[in-house]
Amino acid sequence: MEKISLKHLRASLGLTQKQLAEAARISEKAVLDIETGKSRPRLITAYAIVGALNVRLKEAGREEVTIESLDWSPLG
Repeated sequence: MEKISLKHLRASLGLTQKQLAEAARISEKAVLDIETGKSRPRLITAYAIVGALNVRLKEAGREEVTIESLDWSPLG
């Protein structure tokens, strides 16, 4: 399974960090820290992010994203 960076996926969906944070009910700083590699999300946070993205992806008719398919390391 190919890994997808959170930043790339978020941007490809046209979401800002703020919009993703609001949808996942986490802080914007948490999204920034995860995308830049300053922190790795706790499991509950990871599920909240994936849950927020799945709603968008299903609405867009795209393939479902899972915890395993997301790459939590920053873009290199």
